[in-house]
Amino acid sequence: MRDTYGKIFPLDQLVSTIKEEKKNGARHILCHGVFDVMHSGHIFYFKAAKKYGSKLIVSITPDCHVNKGPNRPTLNQNLRLQNVAEIESVDYVILNQWPTAVELIHKLKPHAYAKGYDYQNAKDDITGNIEKEKRAIEKVGGKLVFTKEPSFSSSSLINELFPPYSESAQSFLKEFKKKYTLSDVEKYLDKLKQLKVLIIGEAIIDRYTYCIPLAKSTKDSIISTKLVDEENFLGGSLAIANHVSNFCGKTSLITNLGCEDDIGGIVSEKMNKNVYLHKIVSNDRPTIIKQRFVDRYRLFKMFEIQEMDDRPIPLVLQKKIPLLIRDLESSHDLVIVADYGHGFITSEIVHQLTQLDKFLCVNAQTNSANLGFNLITKYPRANFACIDEPEIRFATHDKFSNINELVKIVYQKSDFESIMVSLGAEGTSFFKKDLQMEHTPVFSNNVVDRTGAGDALFSLTAPLAFLNCPPKMLGLLANCAGALAVKTLCNQQPLSQLQVRKFLRALLA
Repeated sequence: MRDTYGKIFPLDQLVSTIKEEKKNGARHILCHGVFDVMHSGHIFYFKAAKKYGSKLIVSITPDCHVNKGPNRPTLNQNLRLQNVAEIESVDYVILNQWPTAVELIHKLKPHAYAKGYDYQNAKDDITGNIEKEKRAIEKVGGKLVFTKEPSFSSSSLINELFPPYSESAQSFLKEFKKKYTLSDVEKYLDKLKQLKVLIIGEAIIDRYTYCIPLAKSTKDSIISTKLVDEENFLGGSLAIANHVSNFCGKTSLITNLGCEDDIGGIVSEKMNKNVYLHKIVSNDRPTIIKQRFVDRYRLFKMFEIQEMDDRPIPLVLQKKIPLLIRDLESSHDLVIVADYGHGFITSEIVHQLTQLDKFLCVNAQTNSANLGFNLITKYPRANFACIDEPEIRFATHDKFSNINELVKIVYQKSDFESIMVSLGAEGTSFFKKDLQMEHTPVFSNNVVDRTGAGDALFSLTAPLAFLNCPPKMLGLLANCAGALAVKTLCNQQPLSQLQVRKFLRALLA
């Protein structure tokens, strides 16, 4: 790494240097941030901060902890370190190892921790980190100070000068900001916290078996691989429950599990504690496991094995589900159906669900195990349906017509109030029953893994549809969820309020 002025230090060396300088009366000030694209506001901030001491330390948030949505940071951590080191008022630059400055404050023990004046109002800090950092600096005998300098937004400059989004996305955001503010969007996220949501659907364990491809076997026409590691993720309705519970108040889940001890342990460990799990356990019907063999370094999926019994669940179990639904639905505001077509949601249960006097959200998913057999039109009614393009083409038996025509056909077959169609790289289209359409482009070109992205999108849009969120705003939040989900490996990290709010603030800056 280029360090023209010798300012970039590893942590241990900087700790030692600070100790020696303190003996000679030096007073150290710490500034911390992403500093993605350097601008005048940063320079003013550093100069103002240094007035509180004699040595200015600037710590940089590492790439892995920059949480401002897909395509950020614009510059990688090495370039950001070098750029800050070029600033005359800065004495030391360090790459932080943690998500916040708390641990670094404990290590460095500066005399003051400086933040810009726009952080003075604790209510504006959606992360809650300022309060944690305040406690940390006071614990080491220092103080939190707020500088006063002209305010500039890195996100605004990046969006204007180095837009990380496509032309269609920039055009959408420009029109969106004419009609809505960040506050308007956040009000709907706040409203979600009051909702009580009942989820029904198959439990799935997504198992990633990481391998290193070797070569073709000398005896057979197969590619040999070397096993490296294995990781289990919650999939299906389990993943949806985790997503929903991070936004809504009460979240209940009716699902099926086998009696395997190890699967029970995985679910218990990875399921959010505020999810009320009502499980239908079967001794002779194993938990669905979808095992993908993945190239460890490039994260390419090479092969998949599905462990499941996808016949309709036994009658004895079918009788339990209506009783649970009847017992729980009255204490919830809406019902979300995550139908993966693996035998859990039978025609009798579909009938019961569509007879409920509740706001009903459905997703009937097409996958390799049910191709052509699990159609959204098996639901005679729903308030909100969420499907992707292949699913609507299967439901209408139409390969070539445009989406608008396909939606008309679906509306003729089923009594749906609204339909959202995910179009992959083309974004999403949202249709009301009068066929008014709102199209939203994607906000990410950085795809790590598409597995689970549709579930994340459905999880956020279903309760927002219940709140009658405006179509343009619903599309924005849907594609925020999708953009964040494809940046994460499988369902390793459920969507969170903080993630979405930080992404929105960068998006709408």
